[in-house]
Amino acid sequence: AAVKLQADLKFTPSARYRSRFRLQATLGDKARAAMGLETFPFSKEIVSGPVSVDMTATETRRRGTVIKVAADLTKARMALPLLGWQSPPGEYAAGDAQVRVVDGQLRRVDSFRLTGSRLSLAGKADWSGSRDRRPIVRISELRHGAGTDLTAVATPVAGGGYQMSIAGQRLDGRSLIKNMTSTDQGEAKAKAKSKRDALEVDLQIAAVQMGNGPPLQTLRGRVSVAGDEVSKASLSANTVGGGQVGAKISPNGATILTASDAGALLEALGVTERLQRGGLRIEAKLPRGGGAIEGKLELRGGELTEAPFLMRLLSGGTIDPPKVAQHWGIDRLDSQFAIDHGVLMLEDGQVSGGELGATFRGWIDVKREKLDIAGAIVPAYSVNRVLRAIPLLGDVLTGGEGLFAANYRATGPLDQPDFSVNPLTALAPGLLRKLFGSSPSQPPQPSQ
Repeated sequence: AAVKLQADLKFTPSARYRSRFRLQATLGDKARAAMGLETFPFSKEIVSGPVSVDMTATETRRRGTVIKVAADLTKARMALPLLGWQSPPGEYAAGDAQVRVVDGQLRRVDSFRLTGSRLSLAGKADWSGSRDRRPIVRISELRHGAGTDLTAVATPVAGGGYQMSIAGQRLDGRSLIKNMTSTDQGEAKAKAKSKRDALEVDLQIAAVQMGNGPPLQTLRGRVSVAGDEVSKASLSANTVGGGQVGAKISPNGATILTASDAGALLEALGVTERLQRGGLRIEAKLPRGGGAIEGKLELRGGELTEAPFLMRLLSGGTIDPPKVAQHWGIDRLDSQFAIDHGVLMLEDGQVSGGELGATFRGWIDVKREKLDIAGAIVPAYSVNRVLRAIPLLGDVLTGGEGLFAANYRATGPLDQPDFSVNPLTALAPGLLRKLFGSSPSQPPQPSQ
């Protein structure tokens, strides 16, 4: 690569500096590594590829060497994975920094700034108190679009890793959620886990955007990160209206999510606006190194509004959507579930409200907005519940569903599926109804 070098040497004792060199060049990954620019904010995870630099190094008489760098990053690949920000080669990005070198060692970055499409990042780093050549990094400004406005401090921990404190007014956490729940990048995550420093992150953020709904408020807690995976977490927040949300992740992947206002949480996540209130508890297992997320869901109380699929289900699929009641109170909903490649698989599901109930199993393809669900519609739910409680005879009569029940199956588009109901199964004992009932098809494969 072409290099342009200018030199200014001072030999008189009264001169303000001993030497000043100006270097203009394009530096690749190897050249930056040879200069010791390998850690944050110059690490390969953040910048890779050719960088055009205009660098002036001034050797002072008492304060070491001060290096001022202005960089054109347009030809490089830039990324901040945790924020979901990236700048491909060809998209404008620029940076500048002032670096201080003492006795040939990088001691301090007095200031750095990175600007790009919808991004502004500024701060400083200090190696002077570090024993293992890792800096204390202070980020005074981190803005990403209109959704993120934060400050942060990262301090190296003895034995490896960093302790980080993040605070601010806003965080767009949608990329974080997508990364945590992704089942498509297991191999990449497993590799990254062994390469990246571990993080212990303390959070105190006024508003966090988790989906397309209203943001969660007053997020507090601690998160432990290993590679690209959250290894441990304890978080609390509030939904709009004051509902409490809690999340805990154990090192083995066991996860518990609770919400005192399930409807407000689901709206914040952008899942649905059709559930009002309700107490939610989800217990799941986050896979380590990729795979399906498995768990169970419990909902107690709440009210559904404008939910044609469930309304038609509990009406036996025989009532046209305009004639279906627009509100339905839920007493309880329970289901086992698994999520893999955008497909939600349901098993042993039960939902009831008033004198209506249903069982369900099958799958919902969230990306393609299709479903295949089968089960039994159970009228006179309280009567059937009493019958199920009779030892031995209850199982024979109800099959775990109800003496008065009819098998159904729903397939097709998520908003307007096709229903089929077998009324003859309403007269059959529970075990026979299960034997002759229809079953959902196998979930679609990711390549389909």
